[in-house]
Amino acid sequence: MEEKILVNNEVYMTVPEGFHVMSEEELRQLFGDADPARWGLWDKERHIMVILDWKEYSPLTLKLTNVKKIATQNERIMEKGYKNNTFRLEGFFSAQVDGHEAEGYRYTYQVQRIGQKAESLLMIQKHTVYRLSFIGRTENEAADEPLYEELRSGLSFA
Repeated sequence: MEEKILVNNEVYMTVPEGFHVMSEEELRQLFGDADPARWGLWDKERHIMVILDWKEYSPLTLKLTNVKKIATQNERIMEKGYKNNTFRLEGFFSAQVDGHEAEGYRYTYQVQRIGQKAESLLMIQKHTVYRLSFIGRTENEAADEPLYEELRSGLSFA
């Protein structure tokens, strides 16, 4: 049975069957820090992670930019961070998430020679930019896509 969890007092996330909410320790091991602006789901059996992270911006900053520019900047940062993991950008895309304009990008990389397929989708709620990322194995790409769509459509803002 699926449940909905309120994250950061603003975002409802669906927890599909087979997933568990990642502990602070799991997130710390994965990312190497204890960033409180991060939340995640993990299905260990299917090798899928869903990460929601966020950053607050000043109202002026958000008036001077848009979510597409933020997504482009975010992709460049990811590319630099994954340069030793054979990062490859597959392209940008646009979506609607709970009535919000969202911009994202898809990419692949490797961890211990295992191909990973990922996508990050950014959206703005009030003064916060949220990034919803899906990470799975390249070999399971076709099977994972319907689940990603279900999670995207299940996200809602409070």
